[in-house]
Amino acid sequence: MLDHVLLGCDDLNRGIDFVEQRTGVRASFGGVHPGRGTRNALLSLGERRYLEIISPDPKQDRIEPFAQKQVAHLKQLSSPHLIGWAAHPGDLEKFSSRLRDASIAFDGPRPGSRQRPDGKLLQWKTLNLKDDKDGLLPFFIEWSSDSLHPSADAPKGCRLTHFGGLTPSTDELRKITNLLQIDLPLSPGYKPALRATAALALLMRLFILLVKEFAVVGDLANRRICGGRNFHQIESPFAGVMQPYEAVRMARERGLDLVEISPTADPPVCKITDYGKFLYQQNKQAHQQRKSSRGSQPVARS
Repeated sequence: MLDHVLLGCDDLNRGIDFVEQRTGVRASFGGVHPGRGTRNALLSLGERRYLEIISPDPKQDRIEPFAQKQVAHLKQLSSPHLIGWAAHPGDLEKFSSRLRDASIAFDGPRPGSRQRPDGKLLQWKTLNLKDDKDGLLPFFIEWSSDSLHPSADAPKGCRLTHFGGLTPSTDELRKITNLLQIDLPLSPGYKPALRATAALALLMRLFILLVKEFAVVGDLANRRICGGRNFHQIESPFAGVMQPYEAVRMARERGLDLVEISPTADPPVCKITDYGKFLYQQNKQAHQQRKSSRGSQPVARS
């Protein structure tokens, strides 16, 4: 049901650079939103999912009243922040009827459009909840049947590996998400925040993916990777826990790979190492374990 995630910034080029530094993929210019005072750049996150980097459009002077609050918020951002997300529930007219029956207040559906760089017009309708619970709940979108979904030809290479929310009221919010029939994993947090993680496959050798992660937690990029023993051997001002893009940079500077060795740990544990040697050691250990296992089996005697 997730359609796209919005990364807000005060300057579009700065937002594009921010994402490229953390994923290695450069988002492409999408277009402007006439009357809404914004413009965007896009990056695919998989089939029918994408990241929208959105900023004020300095060339637009007249902005519709309903869009002025968002533009004002974007102008105040000192660094890129996750500001919301969109879900596609299907037919918005039918969906709005469900909301009325559930006594959930909303605005819309409202038509929207933008012209792509190739001149083609994208059209859609959106519906916004009156109370989006501090941005944790999405707005809803229905794309026109004759419009190409933005994920189809946006720059590829990233995939969305996690999307969820932090909230001090998980039970209350979970009741609402169930009512809206949206899938939003929730975790306890001292304040409402969205958390998204996108990963870029650097190498795929056998069954192990080497990835670098781009993640923004609410209003601050603070998902971190915990270095294994090798991290402590590297001269660095970091004490074992660092931003993922810093770990990737350190690996590249040394001509090595960043290998995730404990993906389920919090934070995940990675090693900066030579991937070929890493695989060799893993296979060698597995061989020795099998050999030891065979040697310890009792011998049958007749």
